[in-house]
Amino acid sequence: MAQEIRTSLSPKALLKGRLLYRLNFAAVLNTPESEFAKLIADLEQDPFVQKLFHPKDQSLKIISRKRYPNTRLSSSFYEIDEGRVIDSSGTVDVQSLLSRRKGLAELILKIGRENFEKYFLYRDEALSPEDISRACGITADQTKEIISLLLDLSIHSEFFHPSTIAPEGALHYTVIARIDLENDRPVISYLSPHLAGGRYMVNRDRLTGLKKTLTPDEKKKLKDVLSKIDWINLRQDTMQKIVSAWVLRQEGYLRSGAPEAQLPFTQRNLSAQLKLAPSTISRALFGKSVILPWNQEKPLKDLFMNKRSSAIRWVSEILESLPEPERKSISDSQLKDLLQQRHKLKASRRSVNLYRRAAQNQP
Repeated sequence: MAQEIRTSLSPKALLKGRLLYRLNFAAVLNTPESEFAKLIADLEQDPFVQKLFHPKDQSLKIISRKRYPNTRLSSSFYEIDEGRVIDSSGTVDVQSLLSRRKGLAELILKIGRENFEKYFLYRDEALSPEDISRACGITADQTKEIISLLLDLSIHSEFFHPSTIAPEGALHYTVIARIDLENDRPVISYLSPHLAGGRYMVNRDRLTGLKKTLTPDEKKKLKDVLSKIDWINLRQDTMQKIVSAWVLRQEGYLRSGAPEAQLPFTQRNLSAQLKLAPSTISRALFGKSVILPWNQEKPLKDLFMNKRSSAIRWVSEILESLPEPERKSISDSQLKDLLQQRHKLKASRRSVNLYRRAAQNQP
């Protein structure tokens, strides 16, 4: 049947389908982080979705969460600086959120950070809210309050972790993660619970059995929910792949903090590596930043340097490290060899000459 459908579609219809997919994906990527978190909150607070997470019959459970490898919730989530929490627009009741967060901090202290992340953030086990309450030694109302507040904190993460980068016209940056070092290895520490929680997992083998228990309206609702989950996963997977690829490429730089340790890695390189369109990469990076191990916040787009920019900077650093006489006498061929030895950057002598001129003309 699937083959019959495919062969019956005209090339024009197939093209239209691909175009709609690309337009929808672009819209998902362009959604501001706070609005995207609101989409997740609305989804998870829907009573129908809650039943899919926690059905009375566990054999009908089809939705769970799975954290991404080498990620965690940033410790800064537990150490919010109230003095930095500002909402100049007046659209968020910050004081109310801060007050509720204090209550959350007391509950986390009571149940323990490990249990908090296990049962509320990563949801490693298929437990109902009642089971979670018993496991953590808290009331059902307290369990619901923690779940609700986690979603609120995700939506308003930018107010609790404001960017230090000055706005560029209408562009305001949102900090999505810290890159920490643990046992000398980089770890992605997401600031927002919805990012740290990972992706949704759908047990599609159980869908047939579940649908037998649903009304026609509920079946339509299920289709809508699964579609939203697919789009949410697509965006979060894309962001995770991008940050993870950069971290893996720049481990030496993240460990040392030395600018010369940063390897050439362009958005075009990333696009080819992840098999994603350059426009997809650009949209995913737009307006987002990360905090590096030495507490420097950088826009994601600025982390991907092209070969020319890297070479100019490295040539400049090499020249500045030399005494004045050697700086003037070193040849382009010698610079070419040094670039290859120190930075594994292969370039022709002519290209090195161009990099050298650009470096000498820098202010």
